[in-house]
Amino acid sequence: MFVPENVFKHEVNEISAKTNYNDRLTSHPNIVKRTEELQTEIAKFSNWGTTLNFEEQTFQEVRDICRFEYIQNHIYSGESIDALYGIYIMENKYPNSRFLRNCKSQIWLDYIYKEKVDEFSFDFDFYNDYEDKGIYDYEGQISVLARTLLKLPSQAKLAMGLRIIKDNFKKDTTDRFANQLWDKAIEFAAFNDEFEFDQFSKNTFQEAIDQLAKEKKENDSIKAIKGTTNQNWDKYQTIKNQKSGFTIDAGIDSTKFYLYGISDLISDSTFKKRLDYFTNRYKEKEQESDELFEMTDDEIDAYYQEEYDEKLHLDMDTVLMVNPLVYEIERYQTLNYKKSDKLEDVVIASVNKVAAEMRINVIQLDRSNQQKMTADDYNNLAQLMRSLERRVLFNGAKSFILDLEQLDSLRKIYGTNKLMLLEYSHEYDSGITLGSGLLGTLIFPIGMVYFPIAILSGHHTHWNVYVLNLETGELIIDQNYESDDLANKKFIELRLNALFHQLKQEKND
Repeated sequence: MFVPENVFKHEVNEISAKTNYNDRLTSHPNIVKRTEELQTEIAKFSNWGTTLNFEEQTFQEVRDICRFEYIQNHIYSGESIDALYGIYIMENKYPNSRFLRNCKSQIWLDYIYKEKVDEFSFDFDFYNDYEDKGIYDYEGQISVLARTLLKLPSQAKLAMGLRIIKDNFKKDTTDRFANQLWDKAIEFAAFNDEFEFDQFSKNTFQEAIDQLAKEKKENDSIKAIKGTTNQNWDKYQTIKNQKSGFTIDAGIDSTKFYLYGISDLISDSTFKKRLDYFTNRYKEKEQESDELFEMTDDEIDAYYQEEYDEKLHLDMDTVLMVNPLVYEIERYQTLNYKKSDKLEDVVIASVNKVAAEMRINVIQLDRSNQQKMTADDYNNLAQLMRSLERRVLFNGAKSFILDLEQLDSLRKIYGTNKLMLLEYSHEYDSGITLGSGLLGTLIFPIGMVYFPIAILSGHHTHWNVYVLNLETGELIIDQNYESDDLANKKFIELRLNALFHQLKQEKND
């Protein structure tokens, strides 16, 4: 893809490098204080000697590993510009790295998904804030990349994403994961209102220039023969040419370079066939939506109730469960850590009891089993948690597939394709204040009624249930429940019994 040089011509934001900033309200001392403290500690050793504990090559290898990890961490956290900048630097040393290649494709797949606009993209508003840094939040050379990407029009990002992901796949067509990324890119392009197939050129930028020169020469010859000085196109042809960045009078509009960047795809029947497949699926969804709006209110309620019930029916007989998140919250939204730990033990014990009664095999990766966990178990747990966190925070993250290979390997290790996380919080606030307490005491009959109601109704519990399909990477369950239950074993077991009962059922045909 030809990209004009002026696309990258931006000023570099200076690196502020502040070191002696006010740290009174920060969690760590500023750089100056840290440096002084370090120098003090160094001065305590009079003879350092000349022995090297680690050779420079070892240091370089560890540093490269950290840089690879830096890239991956920023992709998981949605900081695509930071990750891309790291990839471009590391590609200088590792030009054939499969990891870097697929990381780059994942980033551009996110861009394609962010730019798509359709009524089925319920998390579109969230994705608008996905890259939460602005142009002036980057300092140094990375600010040039930031300005370039943040100022690109949506259609340019879409075309560049298709170009990059396709080229990465072509570098190794035996890479199944790269093929998945490419297929997902076509799917998002089909759902994208910005992708108008006929608007893109079948010619490269240079071919378009050559064609323009040829047509201009032929046009000049016709003018000379007819003795005319100008040939006017009708207004419809003019509008069409301006939209495509092509006019005989003005030449080719280089700001619309992206219209010529996927000419091989536009001419590829295989690409067009796959694009049509996803387009037809999109139309089917539109038709289903239209049919839903034609239903009565009762029919719509019944439809959503059936959909809700069926969603929880997973035919689940084995599940991998990570440590539940349990919170005991007191007045003024204060977290009581000791009570939270005790409540966590109750939740874990209740899960084991209810699951055993339901004959559901629960494979645990939680703190109750930490003495038996190996280093691999802890690493696996970290992978599972950040994969789950990515999808929960980004409303399913339909475009994120970078971790599919790791998740599939974990599925084989633990023998199940379902990963569950439970989040449980309990809050108690009777609402009885000093004023209401005095009033209830003074007015005896009112106090007899007021106090018991206030005490019993002060409990509030909240459940979040997440189930991740380790085979597809899809967040198949994301449900929350609220009630006024007490935080005790009886009520916790009742809620878990109802939940597991539904999860164990099969879906209806």
